[in-house]
Amino acid sequence: MARYYDPEQDVFTTIDPDPGDEDDPQTMNGYNYANNNPVKYFDPDGNFAIAAPVVYWGASAAIAAAPLVGYGIGKAGSWVSKKAKKRRKAYKTLWKYRKPIAKAVYKKSRKLWNSTLRKVSGPIGKVNRKKQGREANEKKKKMDFQIE
Repeated sequence: MARYYDPEQDVFTTIDPDPGDEDDPQTMNGYNYANNNPVKYFDPDGNFAIAAPVVYWGASAAIAAAPLVGYGIGKAGSWVSKKAKKRRKAYKTLWKYRKPIAKAVYKKSRKLWNSTLRKVSGPIGKVNRKKQGREANEKKKKMDFQIE
């Protein structure tokens, strides 16, 4: 709620809606401003007086901290930007070479699969074939001998 001030009479035109504090009688006057001490206090909304040094030091601290906060935000933003650029570059490279990479992976996996199959089935099959071949030849020889 706004309180209008009449400069000719040096008073507010409406009573302060805040009833004040019983321990501080100056706050109970509905027409005073900043506890009747506008040099030391100010009352921006008309509800209660604030000490000027508190506001001054609070504002000064906020102003002093602003560059540090800004620096931190800037550093964080540049770090995120660098990481994003690296990722974007990696994705572009991957997308550019996706077909050759896929072909190489396919060829390598096919070779690996075939060599695995050869190793699993190869030696056993070769040994068995050799054995079977010898036994078959020996049987043929015996049979040939017996038949003749």
